[in-house]
Amino acid sequence: MSSNKSKTTSKNSKIFHKTEKNEAIERPASSKPKESDSAKTSEVKISAPKELNLKEMIGIIFDSPDIPDKCFSIIDETTRVSAFLRHRDTNYLDCLEKQSMDPERLRIAVISAIRYGKVLIFDLIDSSDLIDYVERSLNEVNPNLFKELCDFSILKNERYLDYVEEKDGEDFKSFYFTDLNIRNFRVIFLSTKLNDNFLKLGKSFIIS
Repeated sequence: MSSNKSKTTSKNSKIFHKTEKNEAIERPASSKPKESDSAKTSEVKISAPKELNLKEMIGIIFDSPDIPDKCFSIIDETTRVSAFLRHRDTNYLDCLEKQSMDPERLRIAVISAIRYGKVLIFDLIDSSDLIDYVERSLNEVNPNLFKELCDFSILKNERYLDYVEEKDGEDFKSFYFTDLNIRNFRVIFLSTKLNDNFLKLGKSFIIS
């Protein structure tokens, strides 16, 4: 009898990921993630992720400015990529930290990554099913922002300038967004867990 009760309790429970500030992001305990809006509206063929080692991945991220694919979903069970990227000059966002998903912080992270030619990293840690939460957070800035980052349409016709506000100051004037820096802009969705919706986000790699 106690066994059945524990199963019921587990089924109806919710999982919380605690942040360093004791804030929590709530996600359902269901093993099947909710289908994202982007997955519903577009049919994306899921290809098997390519296996790379850490050195090869770093080369693609930092040393290949002219590669056509610049949005990546990376599955790294070793956590070596995350550890490495935290110590590089990147715009790193811990998606389990509530303040990282604040719309204003996301807006600044996006335009500064483009302005300075940085890698924009969304680290989902072990929760790739939280990609829907990331999508909703980005779309609070603009309903199309998540899509624009995934397909890089944010760079077309200087669309990124629409996200710049007067309060951002002189450093974000349009003439400071140079082609040289924009070429180095990348978007990375990083997780230690595999998830089909996660693999639809960009060119996929597994780190060995």
